[in-house]
Amino acid sequence: MLKRALIFFLISGITPCLAQQSPSKENLPSDELARQRAWSVLYELPDQLKLMDEPTLRVFLRLRLADFLWQHKNKNDEAKTRADALALDTLEDIKAHKNEIPELYYDSFRRDLQALIQLNAPTLAARLVELNGSEPKKGNTFEVAFSMLDSKDGASSAVKLVKSGLDSGQDPGNLLIFFLSRLEKEHPDHLTQLLREIMSIEERRTGTIPIRSLLQIIRFYLNDQSPKELMIRYVSVVVKSLEMNFESSDEHLVAIAHSAMSNVILSRIEQLAPSLYTQARSLTVRLAGRMPRTAIDLIDTRARINQSSDPLNQMIIEANASKDESIKENLLAEAAQIALSKNQLKQALDLVPATSVDPNFALWRNQFLEDISARALEKKDPDLALSASSRIDSPLNRAHALLKIGLYFHKWGDRSRALDSLHEAEKLVERAENGSDKVNASLSLAEAFLKIDPVRVPDTVQAAIKIVNLIHQPGLEHKPDSQIRKSYARSLADIAWNMQPVFQSIVRKDEIGTFGLANGIQLRDLRAIAIFGAATGILLSSGNVDSRMK
Repeated sequence: MLKRALIFFLISGITPCLAQQSPSKENLPSDELARQRAWSVLYELPDQLKLMDEPTLRVFLRLRLADFLWQHKNKNDEAKTRADALALDTLEDIKAHKNEIPELYYDSFRRDLQALIQLNAPTLAARLVELNGSEPKKGNTFEVAFSMLDSKDGASSAVKLVKSGLDSGQDPGNLLIFFLSRLEKEHPDHLTQLLREIMSIEERRTGTIPIRSLLQIIRFYLNDQSPKELMIRYVSVVVKSLEMNFESSDEHLVAIAHSAMSNVILSRIEQLAPSLYTQARSLTVRLAGRMPRTAIDLIDTRARINQSSDPLNQMIIEANASKDESIKENLLAEAAQIALSKNQLKQALDLVPATSVDPNFALWRNQFLEDISARALEKKDPDLALSASSRIDSPLNRAHALLKIGLYFHKWGDRSRALDSLHEAEKLVERAENGSDKVNASLSLAEAFLKIDPVRVPDTVQAAIKIVNLIHQPGLEHKPDSQIRKSYARSLADIAWNMQPVFQSIVRKDEIGTFGLANGIQLRDLRAIAIFGAATGILLSSGNVDSRMK
């Protein structure tokens, strides 16, 4: 069992003379012994998984353990067999406990499992039908494709899956633009061919790809780097699709279509496909006739901004001239984002509104200020970073910004200011309300201390563990699929997401101490996550995940 493996690990590390008495290991170097002990811990985990209480944490750990073993199947012959078995167990666990796993994690687990199986164990792919049923869930194909981009050599398979999904008429929702954006950044060699395939699919059968999706991806086609023939194909496809969808009752779609036609597409058609211009112009006028006066005013405002030689300044002028507070706030927030994208950080900081009627505004503002702080550090301006962080209302968001500032000072050799930033962040974390967010902030702080003041690491991790051990478990009166149980599972999963990499990092400095900290976690499920992180950290730190397990 896992506990026996852990005890063996600790005893072997504390008293190396005992290991030396074993004839089979007496000539092995200490790092090889550490790797063998780590593999022992990993191979004990499947037994421990069966004892874990929360299906969300079981699936979380099974997926990561299977992924790790698949990644290193060439270094350890037994790894692939064990990974395949874990994948099947994960499949059964997800099916059996669908109603107990929080929806966000359920969708993520299902998507990740499908991506991993298709990449590493295609012979098991047929079993996935049992998980999804006979009809594919809307967007599922594109979610799986997006996850495939996380895996090495997964881009080609991901592109094929997206093409297949679009060709079969599945609606990608917002996922198509996210997929293309990531492809552009990480796998640009696949982008142009997929853009051509998308046009071919729509040209063969108009309406196969939703017009909303076509309009969302406009920037990938109408830019200076795009081939002329591809731009012509795109504007022709959009006009034809809009004509077919002209009677749509979706006012938001009508507004998006009119904005795209009047601000971008119409001028491109005049340049590239003049024979299509009259039809496109007529379509734009008819779209305008279907829009309310307020929407037209907004479009006129947007047109003035787009036609200005200084769009950012014009946006600020329009915001200050508006009598509608919500429009003013939205324009200023957008102007702040544009300023940030142009690296005009001080202006971005001055522009961001202090308040808004939007209930989600505070979350956005805190994150935006944190982004300004991080960008200021990239520009080697720690004073501006500190100024931005001081305006963050959320204590934990501010602590996270200060943590980054501390790491910046450490990088440039100013240990005193680095420690000042971390200690201020530590105070903010200590004052925060107990919960998963506070645990995660403490774990992030421990990783920062690992680089700047390693002596503080055990106490910081211990502080996080203390909060974990205070987490109240729902009683037996709460059914497994109740909202209280799901909320509890979601909190544990949020912690697990951060706990694994932190233990993976700190074990490289102190094996015995790290496993000791892990063993202090009272919740069996999270203890297994921490031990998994520590064991994989040992294997990864050697730079050669190799083992000759006996």
